[in-house]
Amino acid sequence: MVGHRGAPTIAPENSTPGFEAALASGADGIELDVQWTADGYPVVIHDTTLDRTTTGGGRVRASTIRELQAARLLDAEGHPTNWMVPTLSEVVHRFGAAAQLLVEAKTDDAPAPETRGRDLALELQAISPIHPPVVLSFTAEALSSARDAWDGLETNLLLPLEIPASAEDAEMAVTVGKAAGVTGFGVAATAVSADLVTQAHRAGLIVYSWGNSSRDLIASGLRCGVDLMASDDPRMLLGEVQARSG
Repeated sequence: MVGHRGAPTIAPENSTPGFEAALASGADGIELDVQWTADGYPVVIHDTTLDRTTTGGGRVRASTIRELQAARLLDAEGHPTNWMVPTLSEVVHRFGAAAQLLVEAKTDDAPAPETRGRDLALELQAISPIHPPVVLSFTAEALSSARDAWDGLETNLLLPLEIPASAEDAEMAVTVGKAAGVTGFGVAATAVSADLVTQAHRAGLIVYSWGNSSRDLIASGLRCGVDLMASDDPRMLLGEVQARSG
């Protein structure tokens, strides 16, 4: 059970209090997103711009670390908080001993997407969290370069499957995952199907689902045998899992 971007229903997404809230809710791990500043710092923020989640504006890649940390994170209602965008180093040092970290290398605004996986792997390896992280990306090349930089690193290819995943979708996903050399792949909770999970497991791949925003989606994922489930509301996720396993 994973807190998706921490616990956005409780605290700002991708924030220190959000990650703390996810773990306090009973999550086994936290998912976070990494972008890079103009001066090369990996920072924990989902969007390519500061506009939606902070008091700042403009592209992350065009901002220095000093400019970025002058902004403050917004809560779910859009109100400013006292928290700033954390660096990857801060998050890993604070939570790497307490939880499994699922770290997505965002490549949307990267001039050379394949280098982002390498940069992320080297950064994580240098910090050496107690629990080995899993690197996620929609870009297979980023994951390949991450594994080249850190031998044995677990990687998870995110797939933009449609709703719901058909048997043909499942076969395609497994083929793509095996060709990419990853240890698993991720799909939206709405795309999870029994075919998808069964074929993945037969191929030795794990399945990660994000966007488990309702009890019905969580129940469906549990029935299908998903290995990792992420939710913006880890308290609901934990409660539903406990109710159905008890």
